[in-house]
Amino acid sequence: MAFDSPLPTPTLTLAIRRLDSSLSAEEIDRQVADLYPYLQSLESIGSLDYIRGKTPEGQEFRQGVYIPHLDAGQIRAVLRKLCHRLETTPQPLCLTLEHEDNILQIEAQDAAAIARYIPLAEKLVSPALVYQGWAEYYARDGELSPVAQASLDLIQQQLEIESEAAEAMVEKALGPYRSRAEKIERYREVYAQQAQYQYPLTDAAKADLRRYAESLGLTHSDTEALEQEYLQPLRDAETEKNQLKTQVTQLQNRVTQLQTPAEAPSQKEFESQLQQANRESYRDLYRQIIQSGLEISVYNQGRLEQAALDRGLSTEEVIQIEKAVSAEYFGAIESSRAGFDYSRLRQLLWQGAWKDADQETERMILQVASTDMRPINRDSILNLPIQDLLTIDQLWAWYGPDQFGFTAQRLVYNSDAIARMPSKFMQAVGWQEGFGDLLKITRRYQELRFTADAPVGHLPTWRWACTSLESNYSVAPNFVDSFFVYLDQHFPALPDGGEPSP
Repeated sequence: MAFDSPLPTPTLTLAIRRLDSSLSAEEIDRQVADLYPYLQSLESIGSLDYIRGKTPEGQEFRQGVYIPHLDAGQIRAVLRKLCHRLETTPQPLCLTLEHEDNILQIEAQDAAAIARYIPLAEKLVSPALVYQGWAEYYARDGELSPVAQASLDLIQQQLEIESEAAEAMVEKALGPYRSRAEKIERYREVYAQQAQYQYPLTDAAKADLRRYAESLGLTHSDTEALEQEYLQPLRDAETEKNQLKTQVTQLQNRVTQLQTPAEAPSQKEFESQLQQANRESYRDLYRQIIQSGLEISVYNQGRLEQAALDRGLSTEEVIQIEKAVSAEYFGAIESSRAGFDYSRLRQLLWQGAWKDADQETERMILQVASTDMRPINRDSILNLPIQDLLTIDQLWAWYGPDQFGFTAQRLVYNSDAIARMPSKFMQAVGWQEGFGDLLKITRRYQELRFTADAPVGHLPTWRWACTSLESNYSVAPNFVDSFFVYLDQHFPALPDGGEPSP
């Protein structure tokens, strides 16, 4: 079933690969280059991209076409266009159609074979999701025009949606604020409350406000003027506050200079040596206490506090010493972001709490990559700091040992058996179960193995790259390859011929 207007949600991904071992890479590249504009001519198909491959000699070539955001209403139209192509130019193709954790894979070289799968492909998306998408599309201005209502009635009938359910979805799409003026006024109230609660606004708060404005159907021009209305007085007050703090600091420094006599160099040297000895003494005590584990008893914590006091060590010095010694025994927890602390992840891994550690890994990756906690996609991979990825990788490998972490996953992906094929990789690490070449079922997150004997590379999971963080565990194949390319560019090189442990 295809509609004439663009469907905003839901969307699927479609990968079309050229299959023919008898053809050279140059011939496959040429045929894919011809297929790209043929598909692009389809109205409202959205953006396309090439799937690229490499010959054993390292030569790159275009292996297929990828449609990252295919509207559900366009499934039949796209597959029909492929059928027309195969009617005149038969060629073996592999189609992979995905929606959330549902995957349909078709291998065919004639139009009839693909046509048989069109009804099955359309069932990857539930009718309720399709109707909800159209309801949100027509309700984008806060009300339904007569033609919009008539169109929704027709779609409801075609999708066999119950009237009561359809009404509820329309109400949800329209939301509590119907008119544009009501929406702007409500956004004004929310923005004022947030600005009074927290200024300056954090990146996370700004992202939340942008999402709220988008959910109301407001544009940047709608919100910019009223934001400036509230921000300018707050900015002026913040500037005055900072100027006052600077003046106070300057006065304090001047008073200190007048009151403190110059110290002799020998006295400075003596105090420096004494302070260094005190730091080393505290380091030895801390090393002795943590040799048995990360958990420090109340008694030993008291010993450490008294030792720091007796030696005249500052809080900053104590933190640096304990951080360095803990890294020697239990792994480093360095981050490229100020204020990020991987000590809880290290503690969970040390305890063998694999599932809690996996969820802590997800939380830290989403926080360090962005302030709005959105899942990482192929376009936002560059937001992942290499230092943090290395820390996470080394901690998982430390306690795995070596069977978990990103490096273990890279070894699996680069092994001869997997040959950098995302579908084979996800099956090898136990994230996906295959039933022949046609059907591949992605396991739900609760079905994964959070134990020390899990398959090599099984942990940590990549739930931080999933479109759904609640129950489904589905990673897009194109993301798998892009992430490993990113690691290959920045991580230490894998050993020649390196293979994962069995």
